[in-house]
Amino acid sequence: MPDEAEQAVEADEKQDSRPEQDDEPGPETTEDDDALHFHQQASVINNYVDPTASRRVTGTIRPAEIAKALRAFVPPNGFDLAARCLGERRLVILSGEEGVGKRTSALAALRDQLSPGQPVTSLPPSLTLAGLVDYPHFKEGRGYLVQDWPASGTGPSTAFDIDVLQRVLRRRDAYLVITTGTAVSDRRSVSDVVQRWSAPDPIAVLDRLLPATGVAPADEDLTRLRDRLGQVHSPSDVVKVVERLDRGVDEALAALGDADRERVADWFAADPDGRELLTIAALCFLDDVPESIFQRLLARLFELAGGDHPPADRDTPTTLWFPQHHAGDPDKTLDHVVRVADAEGLGNFRRRFRSDRYLGLVLHELTTRYGFQLWEPLRAWLGEVVQEPPSPLHVALARGVAHYAKEAPSDVQQTYLDDWADGTTLSERLTAAYLLSWLCLDDALASWALRTAAGWTTNAGTRRAATAAMAFGAQLGVRYPSDALSWLWFLALRNQAVSGVAAISLGGLLREAVVDETSTTTILRYLDRALHQLLTEGVNRPEHGSYTRHVRKATSTVLVALTLRLDESTESTTALILRAFPRNVEVLGLLWGEVLRSWPHRTKAIDGLRMVLDAMSSDDESLRVVGEFGAAVRGRLSDLECDLLHRDLGHLLNHGDAVVSPTVAKALLTALERQATVRP
Repeated sequence: MPDEAEQAVEADEKQDSRPEQDDEPGPETTEDDDALHFHQQASVINNYVDPTASRRVTGTIRPAEIAKALRAFVPPNGFDLAARCLGERRLVILSGEEGVGKRTSALAALRDQLSPGQPVTSLPPSLTLAGLVDYPHFKEGRGYLVQDWPASGTGPSTAFDIDVLQRVLRRRDAYLVITTGTAVSDRRSVSDVVQRWSAPDPIAVLDRLLPATGVAPADEDLTRLRDRLGQVHSPSDVVKVVERLDRGVDEALAALGDADRERVADWFAADPDGRELLTIAALCFLDDVPESIFQRLLARLFELAGGDHPPADRDTPTTLWFPQHHAGDPDKTLDHVVRVADAEGLGNFRRRFRSDRYLGLVLHELTTRYGFQLWEPLRAWLGEVVQEPPSPLHVALARGVAHYAKEAPSDVQQTYLDDWADGTTLSERLTAAYLLSWLCLDDALASWALRTAAGWTTNAGTRRAATAAMAFGAQLGVRYPSDALSWLWFLALRNQAVSGVAAISLGGLLREAVVDETSTTTILRYLDRALHQLLTEGVNRPEHGSYTRHVRKATSTVLVALTLRLDESTESTTALILRAFPRNVEVLGLLWGEVLRSWPHRTKAIDGLRMVLDAMSSDDESLRVVGEFGAAVRGRLSDLECDLLHRDLGHLLNHGDAVVSPTVAKALLTALERQATVRP
């Protein structure tokens, strides 16, 4: 944990010693409500994620995934030199623009050094060179990748850190490739390991992929294909085209978006009037919002814009007009926007772009053609839109700002992200957290989102820390799970305004993981290890207030994560895991045993356990899992604690409002039975 984090903990300990006080004015709702609302709405973002694609950047890259990534690999210029550097020095840094194939080249270089079938471990880009030197888990004969490293940790000591890192890697017989899109400072002193990277020959990539498609384009079509692909910048564009060749060359080339780009550029070149321009600009940030809401907010944008009077020779002198940096006069028709009926079928409509590509193209034209006169009212308008009461509107708003970030990342950071994260309204903080989730879906922006959230965790104020906690429980945590778990656990031990949000986010991250057993197991084991470590620290240290508070917060965090329900209609996370991945029954039982033995949490824990049982069916397999779960819980409890739990849970199941199946209740109670030491 960095020094700033330790300072934040100390500050929170002082704050926690002053009941009912906070270092900043509190928000208008409880932080736990904020976090629940966020996770209820954040699931909308999953609709834009390809479920077949791997969204996880850190962790193990399996041989099958490596083979898939390398199916189109063509060594670019300099690959042999980089591979030789990796073999001799155990380290190489590939520096180049986004999309030139750095990750693929890194995997190819690592594959050549490793034993056949050996996986690669992807480390988080938040690690500095000094952090990599101290990384304790380098293993003999293993390969490691740091993708999209920001190079922000470079400086006067860069050459020294790289030299030490090489010695560490040699000593542990490990290999490391770092990819970065930013320049490494003091490059001359580290030129032996930093390689400037460029894309491979796109025609060579085409020739490698084409035979496997089984498609044999006519000579004329093949010539067109080669002519156009010879101009592309990224090998991934070649892959996109080749994957569509079975639909014909014209449709395959359409994947590059040339026609769409030309159509959008022509519309802007025709110098649209102010109302047309403001409407399309507003849609960039309110795509797929109900028409009634869109029209209301658009009317406000018209009021804010005012607009300059057009030149005297224009036909409509009363129309809003914004001067372009350059303009032409082609056809003004643009068919990139459609109106679709609401899914509810109530006669309402939504206006949306035909695709994300159109949205991005329009924003590109807006940022390159127009200046202050258009963007100043737009910024003021966005500042008002974000103040709307919390709703799915803010998910759409964040999506639009994320697209804008591709064109103007500095403006987004300074004008929106940092300010909204520290906003006094729930709507602002929610939008900032949604925005980080959207940024995570773009490979070029994801590491920036991680750095931003990490920067909010310490010395940035309580509200920003709570916003970071929300963000780490969504797409940010899916993409960078190890970073998210570490930061959320740290935030869970902060003051109450932050710890409650972090606990719900850990629960949200755990629920999100219940589509993959490995991810689920990783989170559960992390929670068990972190809680056990904290409890063990107290054995040999004197009892004092800060330690007790940390233990209570940590236990509360685990309980919230295990029992989280996004609403009354959903089941607790534990029930979901027991049914989906029953092999996790042991670690689940250990965690539950720890929260059940904590007297401050015991009542809530028993009620949460009742909800778990309520969700379990009474078939033979479920009864077996419940029995094993009970045995695991029993293993963490003393005889007295176990008998107390058996008595109290039995009373609740038999005499309370519980609707648990009698056979399910019996399976658990039987597993908890010990020799009676408590009088009924």
